[in-house]
Amino acid sequence: FLPRWVEVAVSADGGGWVTVGRIDVPRENDGEKAVVRIEVEIPPGPDPTPVQFIRVQARNHGSLPAWHPGTSEDAWLFVDEIVVEGG
Repeated sequence: FLPRWVEVAVSADGGGWVTVGRIDVPRENDGEKAVVRIEVEIPPGPDPTPVQFIRVQARNHGSLPAWHPGTSEDAWLFVDEIVVEGG
């Protein structure tokens, strides 16, 4: 299942995190399997502080929908790749 949302935070030292982007993901209704690219655009900021760490968080949708055989279970998230682009 797709996540409910994906959030990206950055840090220069691994201690102080700043959330720089978040996207809400619509829930799929039909159960069809597909590869989906979820992109979180990070707007350029005025602060030239270098970023050394990137944290990606995703929240599952909680309980599986009624049409799913495991309807009483929580949804799982599987992430195949995280791509970071830019300079």
